[in-house]
Amino acid sequence: MKITRTSPLTGATNTLDLPIDRRSFRRWLNGEPVQYCFPSLDADQREFIKNGFMPGEYEIFCAPFD
Repeated sequence: MKITRTSPLTGATNTLDLPIDRRSFRRWLNGEPVQYCFPSLDADQREFIKNGFMPGEYEIFCAPFD
């Protein structure tokens, strides 16, 4: 299923084709935790669904200031 999100870090709109079905996506939209709806996805893929961060961006966004 193709999911399109806008990154809050870069403002870029990205689309990923993820191995999920509409039923699981609907469950997530209705409030079930993302890890229960998509157990086969890795953390980066789940973060993309939740917030729009591309793989690796979340770590940059949350990196401590030096």
